Amino acid sequence: MTDNQLTALFQRIHQDHFPRRRRKIEARFYPYRSLRHTIEWNPWRIKIKVSQYFHTAPRHILEYVAVILLSKIYKLPVDRELRREYRIFLDELAGQIPRQKPKQPAGYSPMGKTFDLQGMFEQLNKLYFDDKLKQPLLGWSKNRSYTRLGFYDAQRNLLVISRIFDDSRVPEQIIRYLLYHEMLHIFFPTTTRNGRRTIHSPAFKSAEKKFPAFDDIQKWIKKNLKKFI
Repeated sequence: MTDNQLTALFQRIHQDHFPRRRRKIEARFYPYRSLRHTIEWNPWRIKIKVSQYFHTAPRHILEYVAVILLSKIYKLPVDRELRREYRIFLDELAGQIPRQKPKQPAGYSPMGKTFDLQGMFEQLNKLYFDDKLKQPLLGWSKNRSYTRLGFYDAQRNLLVISRIFDDSRVPEQIIRYLLYHEMLHIFFPTTTRNGRRTIHSPAFKSAEKKFPAFDDIQKWIKKNLKKFI
C-alpha cells in the first residue's frame, strides 16, 4: 500500500465513523524502528504516521489501526473484539521483526529552563518506590507536544515529559505527577494476555490515584493545558 492509499483509507474510515467531524487527513508510513504509530491533530488537520512494518499488513488490519487512532483523538471507546484481533496480529508481527540493539536517544536533557527532572525523579523514586526503580534516560520533549504529555519507552529506556510544562507558571506538583505517572509504567510494565494488551492495569490506576491531590491535578491540567499551546 502506498502513502496515498493509506491516506485514502484513513479518510474513508474517518468519514464512515465520524461523519460530523471535518478535518483534513494526511497519513503515511514512517520508518519507526518499532511497531508504534503516532497521531497529531488540531481543529483543522490530522496527521498520522504508521509504522513501516505495517506496509504489507492486510487491509482490514490497517482499517483497525485507523479506527483505533481516530477513536483516540475523539475519546471514544473501541470495540473490544476489534482491539483483540489487532493485538493478536501485533504480537505475531512482533515475532517476525529482527531484534535491533536500541540506539541511545540523543537530544534529551532532564534540565529544563524551569524544572529539573533529574532531582524530581530521585525524590519520587525514594518516596514512592523505595529507590527500586532503575533510572532511565530522562528528558524534556524535543517539541512542544500537547497531545502527548509524557511517555516511557521501555525499548529505548527513555522517559520524556512534554516541554510545554517547563514553564514558571506551572506548579511543580504538576510536573511531579506527570513524572510519577511515567515512573509507574516502569514499575507496572505493559502486559499481553490472550491477545489483549494492558497498559494501565488496576494496580497501576490504584497507585496513580494515591498521588497527593490527584483529582485537583487532573482538573488543573484540563483547565490550563490550552494556555501553554
